[in-house]
Amino acid sequence: MQEPREPRPPAPVAMRTACGRLIAIRRLRLGVPGHRAVRVALDVGPEREGASHAWASLSPQEARELGWRLIEAAEIAEHESA
Repeated sequence: MQEPREPRPPAPVAMRTACGRLIAIRRLRLGVPGHRAVRVALDVGPEREGASHAWASLSPQEARELGWRLIEAAEIAEHESA
């Protein structure tokens, strides 16, 4: 009988911005079995000239909060541009 396998992590989700940056969202697993911390990693690739690169490691709660704040900011921007 085979032991159950852990589910595979999903493939990174990425989008390219109008300015050419690639923003990737990944799952980051830290620790050892039984004592793991799973984080959401946000990787903002370098601009076209390659001058800067940024990333952040977020808890699931922080990732949700960032998502809601981005949605709120997008709604305000859409309203102001109408």
